[in-house]
Amino acid sequence: MIKPIGLMAAFCVRLAGPFFICAFYYLIYLHIDAFLKYIIVVLYKRLGVPFGCLWLFVGAILGFNVVFNHSLAAFVLANGPSEVKLIEKLRLSLKNRQTKKEANLETNDRFEGLSAEMKRTLRYRTKSLD
Repeated sequence: MIKPIGLMAAFCVRLAGPFFICAFYYLIYLHIDAFLKYIIVVLYKRLGVPFGCLWLFVGAILGFNVVFNHSLAAFVLANGPSEVKLIEKLRLSLKNRQTKKEANLETNDRFEGLSAEMKRTLRYRTKSLD
């Protein structure tokens, strides 16, 4: 049986994700508001209209990039192991092999000069789930 303290802790952890998302977007709003109210005004006065517009566009592109990337990371969920299993089934049915081809790290000059960690990672990427 789950204790009431455990249920409350689990509920708080579940609420932490949406809370952090809302807090992140509020911080983005504060930055955009300060940029448009204070920084752009000073840029127009100091640099003139063309460079002020240029920096306005740079700020808009950066802001859009941050919001777009974060929203996709927050709402598009990777399936993890279940997706890997599906990919391996597709590979087996289409290419008639279950895993990627193993990298020949010793004889191929393409992998010359790689660190041991990188070679270990390349070996790990070719393993199957079996």
